[in-house]
Order: sequence, then structure tokens, then C-alpha cells
Amino acid sequence: MESEDIHDNSHIVNDIGVESADMINLLYHIETEFNIEISNEEANKNLTIQKMSTLIKEKMSLNSAK
Repeated sequence: MESEDIHDNSHIVNDIGVESADMINLLYHIETEFNIEISNEEANKNLTIQKMSTLIKEKMSLNSAK
């Protein structure tokens, strides 16, 4: 898949092809980069680019409110 084929509604697993080990690595990098924690349950409920982006923004907002 080319980067120009990835859209907000692209499913991280089904459309982009991220596998389990890749997903763990992706979540690790997101958590490290944005200083947030995402549970496996949260990740599994937010598997489109848009939903993951929204989750990251929400988590960052909660961290800055602390």
C-alpha cells in the first residue's frame, strides 16, 4: 500500500496490513512519542487512522490537564 492510499477511514489492520507484532511496535512508538498510554482494549476499539488520531489527541489532552 502506498502512503497516498491511506486515508482517515483506513483500517490499520485490514486496509494497511499491520500485524500483531507491528501493532505492538506501533503502539510503543506512539506512547513514547506522545507520552501517553494506550491499552490493548483501547487500541482494538480504535483501528482506523481517524479513531486512533482522536484517541491520541484525547490522551494528550488528559495528560496536559494533570
